[in-house]
Amino acid sequence: GLGNYLGNKGGVGVSMHMGRTSLLFVTAHFAAHQNQVSQRNKDFHRINQNLPLGLAVPNARDLVCDRYDCVFWSGDLNYRINGNRKMLDHLLCESMAEVMRNNDQLTQEIAQGRVFNGFREGPLCFQPTYKLDVGSCSQYDSSKKARIPSWTCLLYTSDAADEEDSVDLGGRRIIKKKKKNEYS
Repeated sequence: GLGNYLGNKGGVGVSMHMGRTSLLFVTAHFAAHQNQVSQRNKDFHRINQNLPLGLAVPNARDLVCDRYDCVFWSGDLNYRINGNRKMLDHLLCESMAEVMRNNDQLTQEIAQGRVFNGFREGPLCFQPTYKLDVGSCSQYDSSKKARIPSWTCLLYTSDAADEEDSVDLGGRRIIKKKKKNEYS
């Protein structure tokens, strides 16, 4: 992008208060392509550090995710499943979901503490949702690009979330983070 302001990778946020609960909604577009994990991680940290929402609050924290009680982070995060297309097609055909989950880039990056620190991911109990052919529920990218399947993301953090709760948003992946309620 131009001066970190123009380009097609980045994020925008909207914040509000409902009573004493502060809400933040972020949508982001991270670097694409299978081998760009490091750049996707940098995209997350840049947005989390530079999004200026919530700075007017006294003693505002450095990271935008830490300034709000509930944070919803969604978008085209572009994390993929490690492997090649032939391997992933075989795993899908054989319903080897555990192998796919263990090779999911976002799951690995969170486990290593490189992104979305403090978030806990809900179970991925559905097939990858990217890049299905239009109108199909099972045929992945039949174009000449033959992109590798992955899960689309909605990340969620809340001070009110019970660690055992799960949220079903119709085939979206959800990650929760428990935070101390500053109003208690």
